[in-house]
Amino acid sequence: MPTDGATVQVIEGEPVTISCNVESNPPSTITWEVPRSVPLPLEPEFHISAIRRNQRGTFSCTAANSIATTTKMVIVDVFYPPRILTNVKHKQVTVGAKLTLTCAAEGNPVPKVTWLNSSNTNSAILANPLVIPAVSYSMTGKYVCIANSSRFGRDEKEVFIEVTGKPVIMPSSDVVYAEVGSAVELRCEVGAVPPVNESFWSWTESDGNRTALWSNGTKHRFSAYQLLSARGVTMVLAIDNVMPDDFTHYTCTAINRFGQDSRVLMLKPSMGQEDRGK
Repeated sequence: MPTDGATVQVIEGEPVTISCNVESNPPSTITWEVPRSVPLPLEPEFHISAIRRNQRGTFSCTAANSIATTTKMVIVDVFYPPRILTNVKHKQVTVGAKLTLTCAAEGNPVPKVTWLNSSNTNSAILANPLVIPAVSYSMTGKYVCIANSSRFGRDEKEVFIEVTGKPVIMPSSDVVYAEVGSAVELRCEVGAVPPVNESFWSWTESDGNRTALWSNGTKHRFSAYQLLSARGVTMVLAIDNVMPDDFTHYTCTAINRFGQDSRVLMLKPSMGQEDRGK
């Protein structure tokens, strides 16, 4: 047996031999104390052909005769590769809600657990647990839990985060400039899961009447349509041959079964034309 109190480090699956050799007169009786998952040895030496992680712990032998009793012990530490225990493959969360993802892992040495957004090539390493105070549609994608061991490498598991909820119109410039007589497009980028099923533009005419134009609709010089985008759809209002009365506020509205969102854009004359109009 190694020095009393010493630690023996082995890798899971390796053979281990522990012996308790005693010289005494009169002869000593040897008894063992071993971890519960290890069969109690009956001899001064015993052999484990392939040690398992649940067999790590303290092994001690006691030698006793009519004169004295002595005990020595050794600590067997079993190293094994990291393994992720969490088995979540898909997580659905409502836009704007808080998301907490905890990745549990085992290993010896204890692995360092982190997260990576694999859908974003510029993503930084994220801490575990992964906490997002308010989820946005841009956070939809694949997240990888990584359990990294300084001795064995790493284990990985992927979770797909699906963000659902009412449409959200992404931040963009609220002001669009155009010249009289030119063509211009007003755009609203919309994130939505499930997809937008209705959308329209609305504005107030010079006579005070409110006008609404649904997507894929046309009215005089105005056309409304949608384009697919990475985050959902882009609503477009195209105005041909811009007139002075067109310089006003335009509202884009997107709707799905969870609700709706709107955003106001302002169409203004180009700076040079503003100066000429003064």
